[in-house]
Amino acid sequence: MSNQDLFKTYFFVGLDKISIYVRNNDNFDIVFFKTKNFDKNIKYLDNYDLQLFFEEKIDEIENQINFFVENITLIIEEKNIFSIRLSLKQEIDN
Repeated sequence: MSNQDLFKTYFFVGLDKISIYVRNNDNFDIVFFKTKNFDKNIKYLDNYDLQLFFEEKIDEIENQINFFVENITLIIEEKNIFSIRLSLKQEIDN
């Protein structure tokens, strides 16, 4: 298993906070987690704050896990996006 497969990196951009975390895919432990909260009254995130947080934390992650992070899953929270609770079940007969 390559280093890229061993760890999964997630970057969350929410309405009032941003977070970044890294999960070990072997044992599902969170090996890195940082978050930054914002004032709930702001309408837009400052791109500079977002970029600075991202770059600093990526450097910390790469130093901690000792390799370059190539893939990051971006999760965006938006009040205009709504959730559809749907599940599909397939019955398999043996």
